[in-house]
Amino acid sequence: MVVVGPAVGAPATQPTGAAASAPSPAPVVVVDSRTLTPAEAGRGTDEKEILVVQALDQPTNLTIQDMPICDAMRLLAEKTGVPIEFDRFVLGCLPYGSKTLVTAKIENQSLRDSLGALLRPLACKYGLIEGKVVIQPRPALFRICRRATWDEVTLIEKLYATDWSKALADSLDFQFQDMSAADSDANRKKFYELAESVGAGHAARVLELATHQYGWQWHPEGPKTVVFCTRTRQVELQLQRLISAQYSEVQIKDVLLDLAGRAGLLLKMEPGVLASLPTQQAERFRMHVENVTIRQAFELIAGETGLGYFIEPDGIRITANTVAAGSASSSEETAARTVQALRANSIVGQITVPGENGPTFFIREQDL
Repeated sequence: MVVVGPAVGAPATQPTGAAASAPSPAPVVVVDSRTLTPAEAGRGTDEKEILVVQALDQPTNLTIQDMPICDAMRLLAEKTGVPIEFDRFVLGCLPYGSKTLVTAKIENQSLRDSLGALLRPLACKYGLIEGKVVIQPRPALFRICRRATWDEVTLIEKLYATDWSKALADSLDFQFQDMSAADSDANRKKFYELAESVGAGHAARVLELATHQYGWQWHPEGPKTVVFCTRTRQVELQLQRLISAQYSEVQIKDVLLDLAGRAGLLLKMEPGVLASLPTQQAERFRMHVENVTIRQAFELIAGETGLGYFIEPDGIRITANTVAAGSASSSEETAARTVQALRANSIVGQITVPGENGPTFFIREQDL
């Protein structure tokens, strides 16, 4: 039996994040003061993971009562010998974070089943990473991009525990962001068609697969609303996370990677984009930010270095900022290409809205 509940009176506000110094380098695996070769390190990691997998299948007995989740996981790790950690996002997603209280009675159950039962009501899961069990938020919980409410956590749990059906979908409110309100019914109909093509499964699985087909993402909002948005919009939401960080004499590539990691985004860089920076800037970059969004941090880097960034459906792309280097001739070339494109797409009709001073909209050939 596993029971999970909130901590009464615990704060429910989004933290700004702990200040960070230079990103920590990857640890070097050392045995008997001798640095391992990549092959030896790989074998060591593989053996650690096998031991953890075996431990996950062993029966466990544990009783905890109203214990903060961090302490509960520490006790479980000590009891089983399995290293358990939280990823960098999960506590910031839970309504009461590290103050979430857990009550559990585990009797002769495998650690695998016990962890699943313990984390499911919190809309969390666990993964095996480099020989450690890592507690993570489920994708829908992470995509809220703020501290969730208990209603939203409960809705995610329901969607994972309930098979998809049209009756379930009809009981939910759908909100389509970045899409015309007039198209709401059409979008809902389109989603039902996508869901039918996915087939059977729990509701969260159908939501994931159906939205992926159409380039959407989803997350809960409130007790019964499912929000749909484009992937680009989702990236923008993740860039709104607040952080505080201090980088001192750090390679700028590590700063960019750290910021993208804090947003949970893929970072892409155009070839040679950092090679154009002065050595001092590229190798010994300094920046101190307090309570700013990750997007503002990228803006500060762009302003100081001249680098540009683009928000794409799958992450952030760093590029050389060519706008500032534009010349009059390049502007003339752009204008010429625009005129040429308009001529190739001639006006074939117009619509005038009735009424005094009603606006007129022109229809071009490609609009048809």
